[in-house]
Amino acid sequence: LHSFDMLFFSLLVCCVLAVSLAGGFSKKSYSCVDGSCQLNAQGAAGLAHGICLTTCGAGNLWPYPSGDVSISSTFERIDFKGIQFEGGSTEMDNKIEQSFLASVHSLGKPTPKSGQSNINVKYVVEDKTVATPSTTNDESYDISVTSDGGKVFVTIHGKTIFGVRHGFETLSQLVSYDYFADSLVIPSSVNIRDKPTFPYRGVMVDVARNFMSIDKLKETIRAMGYNKLNVLHLHISDTASFPLEVTAQPNVTAYGAYDAAHVYSVSEVQDLVQFAHAHGVMILPEVDMPAHVSAGWQWGPEAGLGEFIVCADPDGTHSTQFLTDSLEPPSGQLNVVDENVYPVLYDIYKTVASLFQSDFFHLGGDEVIVGSDEAWAACYNSTDLGKPILEYLAQNGLSRTDTRTFYALWNNFTMRATSMVQDIYKAKESLLPEQILKKIHVWGGSGNDPAGVTYNMMLEPKLKSILPPELFTVQVWDASDDSITKTLIEKGYDVILSNQDYVYLDCGNAGFTNAGGYWCQPYHEWYHIYDYIRDITEKWNLSEAQLARVQGSETLIWAEMVDDQNLSQKLWPRSAALAEALWSSNYLSDTAAAAHVARVAKSTSAAKVTTKQARSAAAEQQDPKVSEDKVERSWFEAAGRMLHWRELLVQRGVAAEALMPRWCSQRDPYACYVDAGIPQ
Repeated sequence: LHSFDMLFFSLLVCCVLAVSLAGGFSKKSYSCVDGSCQLNAQGAAGLAHGICLTTCGAGNLWPYPSGDVSISSTFERIDFKGIQFEGGSTEMDNKIEQSFLASVHSLGKPTPKSGQSNINVKYVVEDKTVATPSTTNDESYDISVTSDGGKVFVTIHGKTIFGVRHGFETLSQLVSYDYFADSLVIPSSVNIRDKPTFPYRGVMVDVARNFMSIDKLKETIRAMGYNKLNVLHLHISDTASFPLEVTAQPNVTAYGAYDAAHVYSVSEVQDLVQFAHAHGVMILPEVDMPAHVSAGWQWGPEAGLGEFIVCADPDGTHSTQFLTDSLEPPSGQLNVVDENVYPVLYDIYKTVASLFQSDFFHLGGDEVIVGSDEAWAACYNSTDLGKPILEYLAQNGLSRTDTRTFYALWNNFTMRATSMVQDIYKAKESLLPEQILKKIHVWGGSGNDPAGVTYNMMLEPKLKSILPPELFTVQVWDASDDSITKTLIEKGYDVILSNQDYVYLDCGNAGFTNAGGYWCQPYHEWYHIYDYIRDITEKWNLSEAQLARVQGSETLIWAEMVDDQNLSQKLWPRSAALAEALWSSNYLSDTAAAAHVARVAKSTSAAKVTTKQARSAAAEQQDPKVSEDKVERSWFEAAGRMLHWRELLVQRGVAAEALMPRWCSQRDPYACYVDAGIPQ
C-alpha cells in the first residue's frame, strides 16, 4: 500500500509539473518588418506565424507565381465548415475540391465561432473537353479573393481543369491557421495571374531496382500536385525486376517480379492513374530496351522460343560477371535478333499504353553494351555471352569487327519498337478514344567510348532518320559541362533536361557494389537544383529560340539504394526546388524584388561571397542578383520560403527531409542562411 501511495504521489507531481510547464509556454508572435517576419519578444502581441508569412512582403507561396501577385496585409477569419463550391459537376471536380479541403484540414480543425466568414469558391473552366493531364495542356489560371459583409468570395478561372487545379493549390497556401484565435484565416484581398514557364515539370522514380508501394507513389503524387509538377516518369523495367502485371504475357510478370507482393496489378495501376490525374499529374511509363533487360525474359528456352536475353545472370550464380558485361548487377540485354521477342514486346507495350493513358511513351534506349573479347567488358560482341547475336551476324554475312553492324542492329530494333508503339496508338485497342501519341521519349547523352564498350545512338550520322525530331523528344542525362543538349537542339529536337550533375537525386550515396562511394558525386543540394535552369542557360549560351526547345526537366531517383523507407526524403524538398525553377519566371516580381532588396540591404555582407561571385571568382563585384530594373531569381531569395514550404509538406503528410534546426524556421530564416559558397 505504501508503494502504491508513493507511485500515486509521483504521478500526481508529474502531472502537475506537466500542466504548469504547458501553461508556461507562450505562443510565438511575429511582426512584418521590411518584408519579412520577425519574431517578437516572448509574450508580446503580434501575428501568428502562418498569417505573417502569408501577408508579409511577397508572401510565402510555392512555387512562386510567374505573373502578377497582389496579397493584402489584412485578413478575414473563415469558417472551415462554411466553405462552399460553385462550378463543379464532374468526378474530377469533386476530387480536386476534396484535395483542397484535405490540405486546409492539415492546418487544424478549429471549431466554428461567431465573427467567422463563410467562403464561397467559384471556379470556371473554359475548355471542359480536356480531361487528362498532359504537358500540352494550358495550365494557366487567375485567382481573386474579395471580402464583403462577413463573406469571402474566391474566383478561380482557368483554360482547363488542370489550370483550375493549380489555382486551388495556390488557394490552399493562402489559408493559414491563427493559433491565438483558433481560427483559419485568408487575406482579405488577393489577385494572382499565373502560368508555368516550362510545360514539362517532372519526377522520375525507378520502381524496378527496388519496388515502391502504391501508397508511397500516391504520397509522391500528392507532393507533386502541391508543387505543381505534372509528370511522374516511372522507370518500370530493368534487369533486376519487371513488377507490372501483363495479363497477355503472364510469364513476364511471373519471372519478372521479386515476388507476389511486389507486383503492380492492373486494378492498382488504373486506380493510381486516376489518382494522379486528380492531382494534375500524367504518368509517363518507360520500358527500357534493348539494354537493361533480364528479369521477366528468362522463360524463352522453356517455352521453345529461344533465348530472349543475352549476357544475363538472372540467378546471380556467376560471381561478379556484371563487372565484365554490364554497368551494374544484374546484367542482361535483349536478344534483338530473336523474332519471338517482338510479339511479347508488343503485348507489353500495349498493356503499358492502355494502363497509363498517357499521350507520351518512353522507350528508354541507352547504355547498350557491345564491346569485344579484348575490351574490359562485352555483351553483344562477346564470343561466349553474345553467342545468339554473333551467330546471326555470321549467317547474314555481317562483320563483328565493324561498329556499323551493331549500330544497325540497335537502329533496327528502335525503329521496330517505334512502329509497334505507333500501331498500338493508331489502333486505339484498349486505349481511350482521345488518347493519341504526341511524342516518344528516349535517353540521350554525349560521349564516345574509345574502347567500343558502350554505344551512343546520339552520335549516329543519320540520327534524324532513326529518331525523327517531329516524333522524338530526347531526355538528356549527361553532365552539363560536356552536354550534347545544344547539338540536339540545333538538329531540331525537343529536349528534357536531366543532367546528372544537377538532378540525379541518388548522387552522393555510398557505394553499393563496393566501398569508396557511389559513381555519382556529390550530393546535390537544393540550392544547386534551384539554380539549374539559370546556370545551364548561361553555360550553354542558349538563345530564346533554343531555350524554347527545352520542354522542361525532372528530378531523378535511380533506386539501387532507395525504397519506400527513404524515397520521400530523397525527393523532397529538393524536387520542390526544381518545381519553382520550372514554374516561375527568371526574374522576381516587383513585390518579391522589393522584399529581396530590403533583405540584402540590411544583411552584413562584408565577409560574404555570393553564389555567382564565387562561381566567377570576381568577389569585388556587387551582388549581381540586385539591379535597378530587375532582380534575378536565385536560391538565396527563395531560402526563407523553402524552409517553411518544407514544414508545410510535412504537415500535409509528405516525409520531406529536414533542412535546418527548428530554431531557424521560428525566426527570420536569414538569421541562419548565408549567401556564400558554391552550390553543389
